[in-house]
Amino acid sequence: MSARPSAHELDPDLRDRLLALDEPVAHPNWQDVVSRSGAERPRRTAVRATLVLVVACAAAIAVAPAMGLRLGPLNINFWSSPHAPPSAQSAFTEAKSWLGDANLRGLDFSQSRRIFVEVFRGDTERLFVAPRTAGGFCYVWATQPGNPGVWADELGGCAVHAQALYLGYDDTRISIVANRRLVDHVDVELDNGKTVEANLRWVSAPVNAGFVLYQAPSHTHALAVVAIGPNGVVQSDPIAQQIYAVPTR
Repeated sequence: MSARPSAHELDPDLRDRLLALDEPVAHPNWQDVVSRSGAERPRRTAVRATLVLVVACAAAIAVAPAMGLRLGPLNINFWSSPHAPPSAQSAFTEAKSWLGDANLRGLDFSQSRRIFVEVFRGDTERLFVAPRTAGGFCYVWATQPGNPGVWADELGGCAVHAQALYLGYDDTRISIVANRRLVDHVDVELDNGKTVEANLRWVSAPVNAGFVLYQAPSHTHALAVVAIGPNGVVQSDPIAQQIYAVPTR
């Protein structure tokens, strides 16, 4: 077997290239590259940790209702809510039997708002709230049974600031208004032995109250509505059972 040639026995050009591979290469900015690489690693780790946290929070929010957990009240800014249509004033005036002439005279219809909409099977109800010039507010749940702009009032009332809970009801639904200063949440007791928490929408000043139009599940009736404050029950109102004399829907 022939001896392995040394580098000095090779062609001069090839020899120079091979020897250059063995020479130390200067990298004047190498320390800077190393330091920047080390700084990038923690930053990428922090970004990944933040993304994991965001995903975890989103997953928790998604599954919380299924687990029966509350994530806090739904807050609605009164002044950011859309103006009620001018035709909605008729829903208030037609409800004067329970609103009263004195309350109607003090309402500022120019500042009335459509707070939110409740959709039921075969029916859509809109909550209109109008502030009173002397303070407080009146509200009405209204529906459009036919022509647009023609409103039929279903339930409504005016605020009583000293009262924790204000109810209106018929054989189908319960209008619940809770005083935000006094009430944390509201429970509805049903005739099947269950108690459910009403899904109140909390509205900001000048209203400072929570609203819901509650409809019990089919073949059940509400027995009472209970307002719960920081220290326990602040008001409990029974529901007159004679209204359920009509056949169950």
